[in-house]
Amino acid sequence: MVCVIDFDGTLLKNDFFKESFFIQLIENPFYFIKHFLIKKASFLALKHQLLKNRLINYSIDHLINPLVLAWIQENRSMYKEIVLVSASPDFFVKALISDLHIFDGIYGSETINLKGVNKLAFIQEKWGNAFHYMGDAKADQPIFLAAQQAFKVSAKGISKL
Repeated sequence: MVCVIDFDGTLLKNDFFKESFFIQLIENPFYFIKHFLIKKASFLALKHQLLKNRLINYSIDHLINPLVLAWIQENRSMYKEIVLVSASPDFFVKALISDLHIFDGIYGSETINLKGVNKLAFIQEKWGNAFHYMGDAKADQPIFLAAQQAFKVSAKGISKL
């Protein structure tokens, strides 16, 4: 059995893409007009563009949700693998957490935005239907429904669905 854990808002208390989006909106609101209307680029391309310029040259230890980290440590023996699958770009997720050695595998978005049904399809293609899932967002709903066991992370903690 594999346990799949989400990144933004689950393992991390924050969402780097949302933060980068609003910073860019404040600094240059016309950036998005150029990106979508002139370049006709995708949402995934926007994530890549915003996060490739986001330098994280500090420890992210304070951003890791301690409840999720403790849950992983307490439940590790129940799973063949504990992996992270994120809608954030692959290069960004791996740069941030590879050195932490928490996961057996780290997967981020490359050519397909691994969010919602796309993330579910990726999980099922890689591990079939025998998986547990931990996430936080409305976009995780199809994954919660397909998982053999689902856990939702919120400000109140981790709850079994």
